Amino acid sequence: MKSLKVFSIAIFLLFLFFSNSCSHKNKGIDCNDIIRITINYLPKGIDPAIPISDCNYIFYYTPVLKEITLYEQGNICQLVFFINNFKTSNENTFLDFRININLENKDGEINRLCLGEDDLIVFNGVLMKNEMELFEFINKLLY
Repeated sequence: MKSLKVFSIAIFLLFLFFSNSCSHKNKGIDCNDIIRITINYLPKGIDPAIPISDCNYIFYYTPVLKEITLYEQGNICQLVFFINNFKTSNENTFLDFRININLENKDGEINRLCLGEDDLIVFNGVLMKNEMELFEFINKLLY
């Protein structure tokens, strides 16, 4: 009787462990849920006197700030692919933002991607590892 109880508890704990490990995986962003991507950026050659240490400060450069909005599903899915494959970084980095990207989904939720000098990537406030293919993709879209 005691061994059956121990066996039952062990089976229950294994079930609980495996169900939690499978159900809490980060699913990332579904590109089909994104309705638009708005990109605000400083043109190449604009060199602010003070580094832009907060992604929102880009909007202080209104006279030269550019904006594009993406609705094309191929570009949206490509950008989401990069985001879903980001890996966090623990490196100290120099913050100097130049590009503010807002991804708006069907529910009105907005995810923010900020890019900057020296291959700086911050997604929803978290520093990410360098992803050169992302920068190449963004350069083709903007310049």
